[in-house]
Amino acid sequence: MSVFNSGTLLKEAVQSIQNQSLKDFEFLIVNDGSTDETRESLKCFSEDDDRIQIFDNKKNKGLAASLNMAWKQASGDFIARMDADDISEPERLEKQYVFLKKKQDVCVLGTNASLINRKNETIGKSIRRESHESLVRHMPTENPFFHSSVMMRKEFLLATGGYDEKFRRSQDYDLWSRGTSIGKYHNLQDCLLRYRVAEKISWSTIYWGSYSKFCHAQRHGNTCLGYWYASRFIVGCLVAKLKLLS
Repeated sequence: MSVFNSGTLLKEAVQSIQNQSLKDFEFLIVNDGSTDETRESLKCFSEDDDRIQIFDNKKNKGLAASLNMAWKQASGDFIARMDADDISEPERLEKQYVFLKKKQDVCVLGTNASLINRKNETIGKSIRRESHESLVRHMPTENPFFHSSVMMRKEFLLATGGYDEKFRRSQDYDLWSRGTSIGKYHNLQDCLLRYRVAEKISWSTIYWGSYSKFCHAQRHGNTCLGYWYASRFIVGCLVAKLKLLS
């Protein structure tokens, strides 16, 4: 987990990992140059739970750089992601661990998600495609995973080199795009994450999202289609942004 000025939502996110049915894990949290009370909150958690390790960036380096720092410090073979404003269901890690132990060809495993707002009210659910073939086929227009739902093999991160630190947003999509040939992708069809829906869409999200779509198409030999995928993403975001403003 990487944390930057987390506010009041951090406690629920951390506790949802502490309360997992799978107890044997290390929880690596990077404080990415926070200027609020985040550091003090994290210190309290680590003092009460020796599974929690805190790493501090003196200045904000961004999500990609912070996650690279964390997974490189991890001692385990499986790396699970979590965000500081989402909530994992109690059985999430156990179900993913059991699945990955059985399915040696799967390198990245996500889940479906319940959608919540800032008040923790459930406002819907989102279903991700299940099989590798379907996920890869629809990647030009869809992100295959909820980033904070993913558990992946450390060898996958070693093979890809991890997150590209130039990406300030959509670093997860870029990683999935670069790793399609390394192993299989899969999504459990259980809703094992409560995903916090953003109240607004930033221009940074629109820029990096469209750029990552273009890079994916170019990487797979379809530069012309890359412009189409990027344009389609921009238009979709602008429509959503206008709806939020109305």
